[in-house]
Amino acid sequence: MKPGMGDTPADRDPRSEDWRYEFIANSNRDLMTLIDRDHRYVAVNDAYCQAISRQREDVVGQSVAEIWGEQAYREAILANLDRAFAGDVVRYESWFDTPRDGRGCFEVAYYPYAGDGGAISHVAVVSRDVTRIKQTEQTASRAAQRFRSLLDETAQALTQALEMRDPYTGGHQRRVTQLAAAIGRELGLPSDRIDGMRLAAQLHDIGKIRIPAEILSKPTQLTDSEFALIRTHVEVGYQILAPIDFPWPVADIVRQHHERLDGSGYPHGLSEQELLLESRILSVADVMEAMASDRPYRPTRGTHKALGELTQYKGVLYDRKVVAACVRLFTKKGFHFR
Repeated sequence: MKPGMGDTPADRDPRSEDWRYEFIANSNRDLMTLIDRDHRYVAVNDAYCQAISRQREDVVGQSVAEIWGEQAYREAILANLDRAFAGDVVRYESWFDTPRDGRGCFEVAYYPYAGDGGAISHVAVVSRDVTRIKQTEQTASRAAQRFRSLLDETAQALTQALEMRDPYTGGHQRRVTQLAAAIGRELGLPSDRIDGMRLAAQLHDIGKIRIPAEILSKPTQLTDSEFALIRTHVEVGYQILAPIDFPWPVADIVRQHHERLDGSGYPHGLSEQELLLESRILSVADVMEAMASDRPYRPTRGTHKALGELTQYKGVLYDRKVVAACVRLFTKKGFHFR
């Protein structure tokens, strides 16, 4: 690759290996340059000249700092060039101000070149403009964040609607959501999966909207028939949520949150291998909050007794790892219901 990299094909012998390399470089849309140990340009391709709105003769022989400015050179280029001249292949992304297109994001790769003596004499630099890709990613990220916000706002609105009929249930759902999300983080679940579980936890008792308010707030123990009616809220909740195309199995998590590992739960008597991890977490958070909080028909049993009961039945009714995470949160991590 000779310094000019700018002669036309008609001016060069097609049998020349240098010409073929130059033709390939100038046909490439990526920005390609060759830089010497003094950080000066030895060769540049057409795409590079177009991107910085300069003629080739105005670039070759100039320093990187003169072309890109001292600040960009010091902050984004110098350290990476030094690494390349030390023998490393360097790849990074950075934003630069270009005369033609304004501020843009570039993927940059530095490839050390060793001469005949074995010492690195030059670095070949290949840059690709990824500004549109980054802008598209940012737009998609903002849209996803807005979508998540809308889901959360919708869940809160449904919770408030239920709370108008039964203040206890609304507060219960919020506290269960806090604990379920904390357990998910303690278990190392990815944030996206925790988001889905949080939504399910916010809505896990939405089916109680069909239960008469006088039963929900009854100050005495429920009769068998009343309890049987309460149990229908799981399936009702599933029916309400199933038609919605959530990006997570929200309806299934809600339907399973009263199932138990040994198959003794409801509504379908599912056992351990059939239960989603999110529903196992939600069931522990649900039971913990229920026992540690006041009910209309009884006072709180206290955190200590609630943890004791979960521990007693771990591996039987409740997932061992989930119970262990819950216990750690309360006894070692300082978790408390807000």
